[in-house]
Amino acid sequence: MKVKSQIVIDVAREALWRVFDNSDKLKEWQPQLAITEQSKPNFIAGIVTTRWSKAVVVYHLETHANNRTRCIVHGNHQFKGLNKLASVFVRQTILDGTDNDLQRLKQLAEAKDNGHRE
Repeated sequence: MKVKSQIVIDVAREALWRVFDNSDKLKEWQPQLAITEQSKPNFIAGIVTTRWSKAVVVYHLETHANNRTRCIVHGNHQFKGLNKLASVFVRQTILDGTDNDLQRLKQLAEAKDNGHRE
């Protein structure tokens, strides 16, 4: 199952990248992400594994108006075993979880103590 979500964050792309590049901050907003590939400061890709599914997730960072950044996330979720049957019923739950992850990312990136407002 493929999902897509996005958010605009009020920091420059390079400042947002520093949140991605900081393993402690990464654990705060996306603790299950195992990074597999990255291209600074354009995208980061990884795998999120749960007991029900495995997802390939790609975050694209784009410069947006007024020194802000659009973060677009694409997820491709593959469900395990009998969970494949239930996958059609959990799409909204996955989208809500993705949106919650993006909100945590936004809060971390925009936090005054981040110290990298550009």
